[in-house]
Amino acid sequence: MRIIHVCLAAYYIDDYSYQENVLPRMHIKQGHDVLILASTETLSPNNKLSYVNSSSYLNDDGIKVVRIPYLKGIPKFLVRKLRIYPNVYYNLCKFKPDLIFLHDIQFVSINQVKKYAKKNPKVRIVADGHADFINSAHGFLSKNILHGLIYKQCAQAILPYTEKFYGTLPSRVEFFHEMYHIPRNKLELLLMGADDNLVDEVKADSSRQAIRNKYGFTKKDIVLVTGGKIDQNKIAVLELMDAVKETSENIKLLIFGSVSLELANIFNSKLVDNKIVMYGWASEKETYQILNSADIAVYPCWHSTLWEQSAGLGLPCILHRIQGFQHININNNCIFVEPCSKDNLLKAINICVNDFELFKKNAQEVSINFSYARIAQKAIL
Repeated sequence: MRIIHVCLAAYYIDDYSYQENVLPRMHIKQGHDVLILASTETLSPNNKLSYVNSSSYLNDDGIKVVRIPYLKGIPKFLVRKLRIYPNVYYNLCKFKPDLIFLHDIQFVSINQVKKYAKKNPKVRIVADGHADFINSAHGFLSKNILHGLIYKQCAQAILPYTEKFYGTLPSRVEFFHEMYHIPRNKLELLLMGADDNLVDEVKADSSRQAIRNKYGFTKKDIVLVTGGKIDQNKIAVLELMDAVKETSENIKLLIFGSVSLELANIFNSKLVDNKIVMYGWASEKETYQILNSADIAVYPCWHSTLWEQSAGLGLPCILHRIQGFQHININNNCIFVEPCSKDNLLKAINICVNDFELFKKNAQEVSINFSYARIAQKAIL
């Protein structure tokens, strides 16, 4: 099958593990002919929004990426917010896809996709969505004009030609319905997941034992892991550190990621040799290795893809209870906590540790649900 992944509603970063990276990776591995049509918007090494030149190249997965510029003659702020591009229709005609996978639908040039669908009625279209009421539609203008009018028209324009709109979280399924009026019969949850290539690689290598040895963790230790960008939005990590201090001697906490300057002093003061340790910033592969070295994942803050990656590696999870974000719990493989105070986290840790073998068994059984190979197949069925 010829599949074009259209990544024009947001930035596209080469060689990451976001869904728009992994699904094409899985599709080409499964024997499909794949093209990625992307904007020139990306993130710089210091996580700042930046732009690259329009170009065409092969990425590290051997997939052709075509980056197209924004339409000229419109003020930059406006054209980048509305996401208007030339040559979308041209690139669709040139590739002649059997299936168009839209990674989000918030771009005005989706009308060129509609034009192609009208002239090529056999082409299949599916779309996913990463917007919810936590990360989007804040403020009157954003909610009522940008999403409630402009992006809603984008969704409605492509609606008659689209088989499925996949929300990547339950809350995002609801966002499709409430904000863009997508009918229920065209909505479905498409989980995010873990990269099977990396899961297989880290489970086969010696990194689990090497990381545990580095910090003096023994076979009898239960290692908790948490990570990400630790700032004021993830201040509950400090509560987790306080909770772990009160656990039994064999319970450890391994933290990875970065710490904001404003939290650095208090964070560092809570580290305890051989009990609460900091790995530091981790690459994509290192992230999987760190997660695989642990026994339980704990995320007391907002959702990130670390939730799905941990579940895909078969880790029991202790998670912040957020409405519309309880999809990780498939078979009692999770404990949800709210509020994420020291006492509540301590209670959840003790429950999970005291019944660890059962939580571990449940987590390993449901890990297949977070396989990106399986998710990639489901997305185009």
